[in-house]
Amino acid sequence: MTRTPYIAGICLLLLLATSCMEDSTEKMQQGIVQFTGVAISNFGTTAPNSRSLLDSDWQHIFPHTATLMVTNEATHEEYTLQYNPNDFSEGYAIELPYGTYSFFSQVEGAGLEGFLPFTIEGNFELSSQAMDISMEAKTSYGLITVKNEFVSEANLGGTPMELTEDDAFYYLYTLEDQEVVLTIQENFNQNQLTKTFTPEAYKHYHFYLKLQEADGQVNFIEMAIEPFEYHEDYFEIDKNASTVTDAAGNTYPVVKIGNQYWMAENLKSNTFCNGDDLLVPEDNYIDEYLNNNVPLVLLNSNYQTSNRGGYYTGDVILDERNICPCGWHISTDEDWKEMETYLGMPADALDNFRTYFNSDYRGSEQGVGSKIKATDWSNTFEDNDDATNETGFSAYNYNYYCCNEEPPGSSRGSFVYIDDSDYALWWSPQANGGEAMMGRMVEAGDAGIARQRFYRDLLYNIRCVKD
Repeated sequence: MTRTPYIAGICLLLLLATSCMEDSTEKMQQGIVQFTGVAISNFGTTAPNSRSLLDSDWQHIFPHTATLMVTNEATHEEYTLQYNPNDFSEGYAIELPYGTYSFFSQVEGAGLEGFLPFTIEGNFELSSQAMDISMEAKTSYGLITVKNEFVSEANLGGTPMELTEDDAFYYLYTLEDQEVVLTIQENFNQNQLTKTFTPEAYKHYHFYLKLQEADGQVNFIEMAIEPFEYHEDYFEIDKNASTVTDAAGNTYPVVKIGNQYWMAENLKSNTFCNGDDLLVPEDNYIDEYLNNNVPLVLLNSNYQTSNRGGYYTGDVILDERNICPCGWHISTDEDWKEMETYLGMPADALDNFRTYFNSDYRGSEQGVGSKIKATDWSNTFEDNDDATNETGFSAYNYNYYCCNEEPPGSSRGSFVYIDDSDYALWWSPQANGGEAMMGRMVEAGDAGIARQRFYRDLLYNIRCVKD
């Protein structure tokens, strides 16, 4: 009887040891499974008819959340793991007992989606304390993209297409083997363009708008996807029928010079891109407005020739509401330099200024000014025989003169009147926003073009350039 406590103590120790061994054994039979990514299998087989076939460079867009179901094949116990298919930067881990497992995840979609629907199925055997798994996904969807150039809107099968974060492309994912109609509203000629086709899964169909004379290039910036085959096609735009319409409803011809698109007439809008009205004074007595820096335009109703355009104060140029058509902007100093370079301006002359005390023009030997001047200037004091207008820019010689004294019989201040002259002048915004702003001027009798500064209370023409 005296040994009973001793024996009982030994038994207790044995039981505790056995329990600890069982806990240790059970713990050793646990492992960490980490899922490190989703890969889309390349099931591309027969390529449909297309203008080109190459590897796609698109990074897939997935929904922000999905659920992975992991099932133990022996016990049928189920485990769930939430993950973001777009972000595997740290992986998604789950602790499981050793054994054989299957896993499944599915993101369903309708016919058209702004994300890629997919299905994941697989198996693994966990027999170590840690393992990594890269999941392979399947899809029954193809991808449609449209380059956002000359495009005001795009839809697929009546569904508006999504825009990428950088606004460079429209896109939608579409279920395979269903006929869809791609509709693009282009803002170059204001036409609606359509294509009907039947996409396949694992195919990337890319469209862009192409001018008849130019070979379009597609540039996917910092986008990557390996599995989708890439098919490129384009809608053709008739360059010769190109126009642009401003917010006031005025329509202008468009001309391509190098890689730029310029309006081929001076702007005559009195409505900002956002729909706000610009002041048009009832008469040409404008001292009060100039003294208070009020943006305004004088629309020359005394002449019927539409290519004269409007005469704008510098305050319009500095106004962030943009007086040019939406998607266009007032020609900047850099825009002019690009055009001048294309027309032959020497690099060492690009930054030269002309002052009122120095009549030298830049690019005279290369005829830079001659190439943009219209050939039918009227009532000039100098011959304009050098003009060729080979660019189609069609610069005309309309200027303004402003009396420093009141007209006879008036006490209302300076009066602005517009008349023919030997010059054509255009505003450009000054980069530093100062009182003096950049501008350009051409003159009858000189084949060059001047780069000079104008003050904001003067009135000059505007030419717009496509963004």
